[in-house]
Amino acid sequence: MENNTLLELVAKAQSGDRDALYQILNQFAPLVKKHSRSVGRSDREDLEQSIHEKLTEKILAYDRSRIPTLTEFIHTLEKEQRE
Repeated sequence: MENNTLLELVAKAQSGDRDALYQILNQFAPLVKKHSRSVGRSDREDLEQSIHEKLTEKILAYDRSRIPTLTEFIHTLEKEQRE
């Protein structure tokens, strides 16, 4: 297996490489599992599926030509939280 950076994997995923997409999702799996523990057991699988769907959507739509600074990224997250 190649040792790709996250941005390289995103580029591959956007080009249709399903393995690259799965590698990204696997990198985030521990964090997804951690956050899914905040809901009851019966809802965990649904929450994890929803998070994976949203991650996939964001990965495929990510504009690699404009990588934000950390401050810009935080402002974007704050804005999305308010919506």
